[in-house]
Amino acid sequence: MPATAGLPKENIVSIQNHRETIAKSTGHLLRADPEFFRSVEARFGALKSKGTPHAADLRRLQGEVGGWLNKLVEKPDWNSAADQPVYDGAMAWANLLGAEIDLVMLAGASSRSAPARDGWVNAHTGEPIRMLAPKERLADRDPRNDDTSVGAVLAALLTGPKSPTIKAALSEGTDSAGGFSIPLTVLPEFIDRLRSKTQFIQAGARTVILDGMKTRIMRIATDPTPGWRAENAAVTESDPTFDAIDLVPKSLAVLVKVPIELLADSVNVNTALEQALVGALSVELDRACLFGTGASNQPLGLFNASAINTVSMGTNGAIPTSYDQMLDALYELELDNCDTSTAGIWHPRTARTFRKFKDSTNQPLQLPPALVDLPMLSTTSIPITQTQGTSTDCSTLLVGDFTRGILGLRQELRIQVLNETYMGNLQVGFIAHLRADVAFERSDAFCRIVGIRP
Repeated sequence: MPATAGLPKENIVSIQNHRETIAKSTGHLLRADPEFFRSVEARFGALKSKGTPHAADLRRLQGEVGGWLNKLVEKPDWNSAADQPVYDGAMAWANLLGAEIDLVMLAGASSRSAPARDGWVNAHTGEPIRMLAPKERLADRDPRNDDTSVGAVLAALLTGPKSPTIKAALSEGTDSAGGFSIPLTVLPEFIDRLRSKTQFIQAGARTVILDGMKTRIMRIATDPTPGWRAENAAVTESDPTFDAIDLVPKSLAVLVKVPIELLADSVNVNTALEQALVGALSVELDRACLFGTGASNQPLGLFNASAINTVSMGTNGAIPTSYDQMLDALYELELDNCDTSTAGIWHPRTARTFRKFKDSTNQPLQLPPALVDLPMLSTTSIPITQTQGTSTDCSTLLVGDFTRGILGLRQELRIQVLNETYMGNLQVGFIAHLRADVAFERSDAFCRIVGIRP
């Protein structure tokens, strides 16, 4: 279905008229300022190529066209014969962008009354909150996404843009502090790659795209208790207890240094730069979601969440020899009437220990039926140097319904290129930072097995 389906006919006619005026004026516009108007056309085409663009992106482009028009009409040597056709063409661009903004706003208004896909709405605006399941991709749900990668934009910061799309992205992202904000048209694919490398997400946690400084989630702390009653007798009062979870974005930054020779000679510099950022950010993001302390500007991770269930390997920890503790963890979750566990997460060292279990005949020990369908994910974000009693080589296994976990991400990534700082070693530095937080709808939907020794 076309993007204009179901929208007022006059808006569609208006857009067509503006397009015709632009087509007639193209020659005049390109003679007046070829670089600017080729950029406008390329950026507009990129915004429209993926479906319905975001109104803010269109307004930004319209503002630049308006600024160019102001300079034109203030010319001291205005020549009607030469400048009027240019003015008409530039004004048609401004009007076209305005009509497109109107269509976006109309489309948003017509869909706003529909229920949110995940049942969550912003209490202040009534807008659906964007919630992504582990296998869903932001790039598929965001029509602003284009094929330009974060790596390509980073490379262009050093070597210059090699395409109109990259040039348009660069012109959008420069900020007054000397850094660079990756445009929203570029970012979804990067966020998807980051999420795919995070075991917390792969275990079942959902992702919320945060739009402000704080997002509040209401949860039920205790359920109401029903009671049997006689005819005409009063209903026993039993109110649920509600509390709130606040997702407050916290800054996660990484510094990557790359030799100049490598940047100059590598054919895969775009991919390598992006892989370096994704790899570094995903490991620490995963650690914070699972083990963040809530102090020193970190999120409060699952291990440290209040009300999480615990199974211990003993006062000083112990080497597991059976699946008993895992079965005990499932029992703790069942006592809390939690939904079926979606996954367990452990360190590769722990995985090796469990995989080596053998029965009395030295054959691999079969999994109990309750564990057969439970995915087990490995990550080095799980520590193996925890202290329990006199032991300092302990680790943890986390298991539960990870759909109760929520990763909040701001849809922004800021890059600072350090051209001079590391020039003494002929290196270029990239500082990248994003903002994120984590929360749990029910901490008792999880259990930690602590004190696992090698």
